[in-house]
Amino acid sequence: MTIRGYFHAFLDIFYSRSCLHCSSNLNSSHELYLCEDCTKGIPYVGNEHCIRCGTTLGPHTVSTTEGCMTCKGRNLPFSTVTSVTYYEGAMKTLIHKFKYSGQKFLCNPMNTMVLEQEKVKELVLNIDVIVPVPLYWIKKNAPGFQSGRTFGAGNSAIFFKTSISK
Repeated sequence: MTIRGYFHAFLDIFYSRSCLHCSSNLNSSHELYLCEDCTKGIPYVGNEHCIRCGTTLGPHTVSTTEGCMTCKGRNLPFSTVTSVTYYEGAMKTLIHKFKYSGQKFLCNPMNTMVLEQEKVKELVLNIDVIVPVPLYWIKKNAPGFQSGRTFGAGNSAIFFKTSISK
């Protein structure tokens, strides 16, 4: 067992760990935030979406670099968009806890989930700027934690890209 393992075991005596999604006990596992079942249940987005607008494509729909039937010929303010997971289950819980409960420690595990996806690694080469989007304009002007800025800064540091935040 590593020093980190001993440290977590010591902390488990005083502060029991539980899965952030299903609340199962994590004291006997090496997981920190989600149990193994919840981690396996995260619904990752496959390649069945338009690379230009992100629309989910049916089994017989074709998408090219010019777009799909939804966005082809339309002038979009971006060249490509993608999503790593669907907004449901354990991922929805993590996002809610990060954004609305101010649990900043979730930034690193969520960044890791993003980085593990091959399609993200391919797209990173063509990214010029990462723009974090605030929850709401009032939240942007309010002092305190801003989840979009924190997550965007984490991704930009990992990808060595510029992050714009005002």
